Amino acid sequence: CIVRSWFVVSGLTPDFRALFERGYNAIDAAEKDSWHETTFDESGIPHVHCSSIGGCPRAYVLAASGQATDGNTVDSSINFAFGHSLHKGLEDTFNLIPDFDGWKMQYVERGGVHSKMPLTGKPDALLISPAGQPIMFDLKSEAGSGKIMREKNAKFEHATDNVRHEHKLQVTGGCMIYEDTKLVAEPITTGMILYVSRQVGKNKWDMSTELFDITPALRAEVARHVMHKAM
Repeated sequence: CIVRSWFVVSGLTPDFRALFERGYNAIDAAEKDSWHETTFDESGIPHVHCSSIGGCPRAYVLAASGQATDGNTVDSSINFAFGHSLHKGLEDTFNLIPDFDGWKMQYVERGGVHSKMPLTGKPDALLISPAGQPIMFDLKSEAGSGKIMREKNAKFEHATDNVRHEHKLQVTGGCMIYEDTKLVAEPITTGMILYVSRQVGKNKWDMSTELFDITPALRAEVARHVMHKAM
């Protein structure tokens, strides 16, 4: 086709990667999520969000001072968009079906701010087990290669579970907020993460549920990370 060839040779096809980059930046600017925006306590100390407890201190300092960070790449923005869609589907499911297989959804996407340290967060859900135990729940999506690396790391470290350490810190931070704000009547001792992983080269998804202990060591590490960033 002469017309098609002319457009290709002339370089007039759109740069869709650049368009997506501009689009995601515009979407982020128009749809601010207050729970992931930098907020401050009464002393002017910026809060640390649970999802960034184990993250880069430099990015935290830049965001807290209102300076530009490196931002997200188009690839990470697409991954975030998929993850947000998956989270929305699960949130709607919990709201429509709060009781399932003997389990109960107590809270979903309920945020809070710790009263004694600059820590804020909005856990995915708090579930009540058939035995009546509160379980802090989080959903994570990942590529098939991410699942392989996560399991290899757990094997190399002789871990008793396949949960990434930064995910443990995020969930533990949520537990500490819920306990501090009296959303639970007893300490939360167990975390649960549902990993949704795409099989390599296939349009199929694996779902693996991982349980781990919310230990005093994890709680101390969360507090240490928060206070170190806030100093």
